[in-house]
Amino acid sequence: MNAGMTDAASLTYSQRSKPFAREVIFRLEPQVLFVDTGKKDERIPYGEIASVRLVYEPKNITSGFRTTLTLKTGRTVSFTNLDWKSYLEYERRDAAYRDFVTELTARAARANPALACIAGRPPVLWALTAALGFVTLGGMAFALAWAASQGFWSYAALAAVFLVPFTFQVHGLVLRNKPASFSPPSPPLRLMPVAKG
Repeated sequence: MNAGMTDAASLTYSQRSKPFAREVIFRLEPQVLFVDTGKKDERIPYGEIASVRLVYEPKNITSGFRTTLTLKTGRTVSFTNLDWKSYLEYERRDAAYRDFVTELTARAARANPALACIAGRPPVLWALTAALGFVTLGGMAFALAWAASQGFWSYAALAAVFLVPFTFQVHGLVLRNKPASFSPPSPPLRLMPVAKG
């Protein structure tokens, strides 16, 4: 099934969350979120969604965004903006993902006024990620400076090769995933992919 959006009453989004996984189809029906995992179909009433969490997830070869729904039963349902075809091949579904998340959050909030709309990682996990990231960055920067000062140019170059992309990953993880809440239907732009074209 195409990942694009359909009419306003029934929006559809589909993806494979990891290489070679089954395609999961999500459809916003008037009263329920329909989920087809390829093994079973499920209809989740919007009022049963207790929270919506949006996070940024940098990967080895790309960066992605994840939406996690927590139901009142405690069970979670999640999906991302990346549709994986193989270990190295994927398709970005940025526009469809952004539109689907925005409408899903709006419908869930209408059905459940107590819906928690959460941006970023939990505070403790975010703080640990930030601390570990900055300590690691500091260590890599020190190693680069030490190697350069000693004339070990190959080691310095190797440290620089790892330092630059790692800096961007830490920057994204920390700044984008800062814990906050948001009001539907306006997800924070820092946790939404930018659609191109």
